Amino acid sequence: MNELGLAVDVKSRLEVPKSVFEVEPGCVMRMQDYYLMHLADLDLLLEYDLPFQTNSKYSRIVRRWFVHTDRWRCTKRVNGFTALVLHRPRMKYDDAVLVVQRYKKLHTRIKRYAEKDVGAGQHDQ
Repeated sequence: MNELGLAVDVKSRLEVPKSVFEVEPGCVMRMQDYYLMHLADLDLLLEYDLPFQTNSKYSRIVRRWFVHTDRWRCTKRVNGFTALVLHRPRMKYDDAVLVVQRYKKLHTRIKRYAEKDVGAGQHDQ
């Protein structure tokens, strides 16, 4: 659990479906109930809403991992939210994909956190 309230589970396995990496840099891809984006693009949410691209194929294994992490999160921080970071061995970390169920909430929290952080920095001067 981190300051944003994200319960993050990182999966770096060969079982990670290759289809989740079809999300284009600077975009968000929908996979049924989930939203996928490149982890490296997280800071872009400070600037604007990322454009959506076409949907990805459904993945039972991603859903299973997400549900497992979400159950754990519910026991630790009810008002937090769940995220997966998906990666395959020997892949560049910049190509890792973030999976969330509530994209708008992530976007809002990141912006709020950045504003709070900037405000705190101004008081230090």
